[in-house]
Parts: sequence; structure tokens; C-alpha cells
Amino acid sequence: EGAVDYAFWRSHRYTTVNDDADPDHINWSGFHFSELDNTVERVVLPFVENVTAAGGTPLVNLNYVAFTAQNGAGLPYIHNDAAEYAEMMLATFIHLDSTYGLVPDYLEVILEPDNVAQWTGYTIGNAVVATKTKLAAAGYTPEFIAPSTTNMGGAVPYFDQMATVTGALDAMAELSYHRYGGVSDENLQTIDQRRQTYDLGTAMLEHIGSGHQDLHDDLTLANCSSWQQYTLAGLTTSDNGGAYEGDIGPLKGG
Repeated sequence: EGAVDYAFWRSHRYTTVNDDADPDHINWSGFHFSELDNTVERVVLPFVENVTAAGGTPLVNLNYVAFTAQNGAGLPYIHNDAAEYAEMMLATFIHLDSTYGLVPDYLEVILEPDNVAQWTGYTIGNAVVATKTKLAAAGYTPEFIAPSTTNMGGAVPYFDQMATVTGALDAMAELSYHRYGGVSDENLQTIDQRRQTYDLGTAMLEHIGSGHQDLHDDLTLANCSSWQQYTLAGLTTSDNGGAYEGDIGPLKGG
């Protein structure tokens, strides 16, 4: 609405304001979905319509982002509390369902937790357990994707922390990672070992500029069932290898 400038918006966009002190009570005036609605209306609904018209089955992954290092000093953040995170996700599912008839098939717990000081593997595990319970009580049963670390080498340590939280892996569909660091055959093979041990899918869900060799390695060494070349569509004056229209995924059979 033009009430604030870009610098103010950017330093506040990942701060949180609690709707009330009770995570088991949704105060709807404490939630604001305008940015989410804009994305749903301009990207998600056309995607769903086009896939359905082509005879396919659209799958929607709701992905939570919180790069809190961008926040101004002293600004609040509460979503690392499992109960508050679960409440926020329930409010989001109810809003998407009641407004658009849209229910996410997957919940990617947090984008790049190794870039968010408040989150660890334990935090993710506790959030999964609390959110699965709260969503299921309302009739929503998405599968969970995590940890989606920036660094490929961090995926297994975060995952192993998650595994120490009772019930966390019961809801998991995919062990996910990004390719911005720690890239090695050994790390890919370790990710595949966790896939086999816990009977999960694996997913490489972001990297700007990956080519066919990266895709080949992710498929053959980590046995990925989902793979994303950074973006659905991008507006750019030059090709950095990341702005392509159309992701690849999910791929059947790994």
C-alpha cells in the first residue's frame, strides 16, 4: 500500500507477531495472508489448472521461509517454538482450504535451516511432531519434507538430529538438501544410505545453475525422487543457468 519503504519492509519481513498467547486458539486478526494469496493466485492456481487440464495430478508443496538474519535488531521471532509453528501452519492450511479449496500435499518444514540461527535438527523434529498432530486433528495429513539445508553436507547431521525426536520420522516423505556447499559423491551416498535405512524419498530442491551432470549425480548417487532447478520461471537479462520455466519433479523410480 506504499506505507513503508523497501528497507523497512525487508528488515521486518521475517519477524513474527503472535496472534495471542494460546497456541491452541487461532485469533484470525493476528494472521495476514496477502503475500501468500498473491502467490497462490498468480502462480499456484494457474499451475494446478494447467496440470489438471493436461490430465496430470498437481502436487503442491508449502515451503516455510525465515531468513531471520535479515531482521532488524531486537525484532521478535516465535516460530522456532513448536506449538506456535504448528498453530501458524494450521491457520495457513485452513486459510488455503477455505479460500481456494487448496490443500498442500507436502509441507517443507523450513527452507535452509542452516541459514536460520533459531533452527536446528531438533527444532525441525519437534516442529514436525507438533504440526502433524495439530493438522491431523483438523483433517489435514500432508507429508513432510526436511531438512533442505543450504549445504549438502549438512543434510545428514540435521536429519540425524531430527531422528532423535520421537515420532519425527513417522511423518517424513523426503530427506531434502540443496547444492550450495558440501557437494561430494560421499555426501550423496550418505544421503542415500539414510534413504534406505528409513525408507524415505530423497530430494534435491534448489540450486541455481545445475546442469545435466548434477541431475545425473543426484539421481544415481542419492537416488533422488524429486529435483528442482531453482525456479519455476525467472525474469533476467542474462542466463545464469537458474531461470528456466518448468521444474523437473517428482521423478518416478529415482
